[in-house]
Amino acid sequence: FELAEKTKEKGNALFKSNQFESAASHYDKAYKLCKTISIISDEHQEKIVKLQLACLTNRAVTLSKLDQHEKVVDVCSDALALDVVNEKAWFRRGVARSKMGLLDEADSDLNEVLRINPKNSDAKNSLKECAKLRKQGKLQPFQGMFSRPSPRRNGISEGLSRISLEERNG
Repeated sequence: FELAEKTKEKGNALFKSNQFESAASHYDKAYKLCKTISIISDEHQEKIVKLQLACLTNRAVTLSKLDQHEKVVDVCSDALALDVVNEKAWFRRGVARSKMGLLDEADSDLNEVLRINPKNSDAKNSLKECAKLRKQGKLQPFQGMFSRPSPRRNGISEGLSRISLEERNG
């Protein structure tokens, strides 16, 4: 456990010095170390999950700095599998989806942030930005539709809902 914590802290130091690729690698290593730890009590498991969530959400923000938005979505989905009410994971996944042009999915994630914390001004601002992008027509009609779906993102059903929506809209 201590090695995983130290590895995460090294990732934090690298992040602060703008060494994002190395930071992301350290967060990933710390997360993987956590997965190898034997659980000895409920309290111990809680500490491990908390560290895993910190590693995943920190890795997500680091990958975002590297414009690796699809990886951000995957990492945040992993975090949400551990904690379905993790505000940071919902927010970072929503922002990444927005940057990928997946505005409906981004709206859904960002609205989930507001369900968890109605006062989250960053989520409110990001929702406004999604609406602005929609209104300005910044997206191509099929942008994001033919990219390889991640197995952690509803895959086929996600694409089908976009197709159905576009068929209804004309």
